[in-house]
Amino acid sequence: MARAISALGAGMANVFVTLAPEVFILGGGIAAAGSQLLDPLLFEVRRRVSVAPPDDIRIVQANLGRVAGAVGAALIAGRS
Repeated sequence: MARAISALGAGMANVFVTLAPEVFILGGGIAAAGSQLLDPLLFEVRRRVSVAPPDDIRIVQANLGRVAGAVGAALIAGRS
């Protein structure tokens, strides 16, 4: 779990520095871990990002759970 948090935190930190999203939303199976994953992941991302105040970095669990990807795909397909 520590390796996964480190790797995911590094990637999310890079995304934050590049795009500065208002919030990261984790969905699907990974979000099922809840605060067991989100709390250490938030700490890791905040530790790696030095160009913004730590409170500017937010990570939340998606409300749709495991179906989040399917709903997103359906919405994108509906725009075509």
